[in-house]
Amino acid sequence: TLACHRIISEVKSGKSLPQAFQMESIFSDDIRNSVAMGDQSGNLPTFLGRSADLLKAQINSSVEKVSRAVPVMIYWSVVI
Repeated sequence: TLACHRIISEVKSGKSLPQAFQMESIFSDDIRNSVAMGDQSGNLPTFLGRSADLLKAQINSSVEKVSRAVPVMIYWSVVI
């Protein structure tokens, strides 16, 4: 995405990874905070892995909710 390209460019120009992420509003506060904490602690992969797991869970939950709603919407569009 464009945000990723901008982050790479900012890091190449001398900004820290957390600083570059803070400039991108496309990422949630949770992601930006994970990058900052992971960078500070030296455990960036661990923090990003946890964030990825959280995002996967949120996406799966959203997909599940939509999957349950679509048949109901189709039913009501046919009935009405």
